[in-house]
Amino acid sequence: MDENNIKANLKAANEYLQLLTNLQVEIGNAEQQINTTAKETESEITTVFSHLVTEITNSLINRRDELINNAQEVQRKGVLPLRQCQTIINNKIANTKSFINEGNDLLKSANKKGLVEFNRKSTLLGSLPEVPPLKEVPYISFHYDTNEESNLTNICRQFGDVIHISPVQITSLLERPGAILVEWAISENEDHFVDVQDYHLQWAFGTVNNLESNFHTCYIGPNLQYLVKDLNLNQNYSFRVRCKYEGDTQWSPWSLPQVCQTTIKSFSWVETDNFTLTNDNKIALSLLNTTSFVCSRRIEFNVGYSIEFTFLECDVNLNDNYVGLTSESTLKGSITNSSSVCVEANGSIFGSGVKKITRFPPVIKGSKICFSCVYRDDNKLRINIDCNENRVTYDWTVDHRNIYIVAQFNSPNWKIMID
Repeated sequence: MDENNIKANLKAANEYLQLLTNLQVEIGNAEQQINTTAKETESEITTVFSHLVTEITNSLINRRDELINNAQEVQRKGVLPLRQCQTIINNKIANTKSFINEGNDLLKSANKKGLVEFNRKSTLLGSLPEVPPLKEVPYISFHYDTNEESNLTNICRQFGDVIHISPVQITSLLERPGAILVEWAISENEDHFVDVQDYHLQWAFGTVNNLESNFHTCYIGPNLQYLVKDLNLNQNYSFRVRCKYEGDTQWSPWSLPQVCQTTIKSFSWVETDNFTLTNDNKIALSLLNTTSFVCSRRIEFNVGYSIEFTFLECDVNLNDNYVGLTSESTLKGSITNSSSVCVEANGSIFGSGVKKITRFPPVIKGSKICFSCVYRDDNKLRINIDCNENRVTYDWTVDHRNIYIVAQFNSPNWKIMID
């Protein structure tokens, strides 16, 4: 074996060793994740169950005391009329005994002067107070549903679960101009037999591993991707997602946080005397009563990129007012030329100077028109143009290295935003 072969084998061995070393690091990170999350889970279980035991115990004690108070109240209300009746009976017994003694005394006495009064009192005999029968007085008892007891016990026995990983995970984070496209998917190992109803996406500044950090909700809905806009350049952002299945009220655990940053500048207009620019040059307000143009810097328009025009203010005259894309850095006359693809405010669509048969509804304040790239090669862009749930697809023959965003207006009553 010559020296070159030895060197080649040594190089391959060192590269192989580096790969093995990298795998060791990955194993270490994986084991650390398991151990850390297991410890955090144990702590959370202890905290939740301690709180649960306290709440359930207090609830049972409060319910017990409430039921005892109810029984005592029924007892009090049931005994009260009986005791009143007992007082009446006791009085009648005492009076009757006194009457008997008075009669016996008259029999023994020769003087019968008290006979008239005695006979009058005898008319009071025979009047008895009404005493309710036992079937009409309270027979206090405690009733409970043994099934409810069983249900409560089963709920306690089945409360909570330990999940080894969230059923939904972020699959990709793609840079976009001033934004990041986040995509996610349900795990292949997930065996739920119902569909997902909604996903919940959140972001946080920086590299975040703690799930309790300051996350912010940016999307809730059924889609499997979302474009998070208005992000700072070269700033790390952490993202996480969870899901909720149809029929469930609870969200799943959060996915593992994923970190990404965008290094691509947001789309914006270039300063011009004919327009007032605001909001980091994303909003342009026309100033002239004559035809004027506002353009962006040269942009990258790759597959998956999109440009959205939002009409913040509109003139009543929609003709000869356009938004679109062009390959010319300097425009004269109109943007409806062979170098552009654009939409007129009245809904007409132009591609490379040709007016298309298909048209969109006329724009109004708040209307949005979106240009998105779905295919690109050296001399062609396939573009979807969307407006009010209508779509037109156009194959544009153009040098993709020279693309500019453009708008043309002929009055000061137009205000347009790009994003």
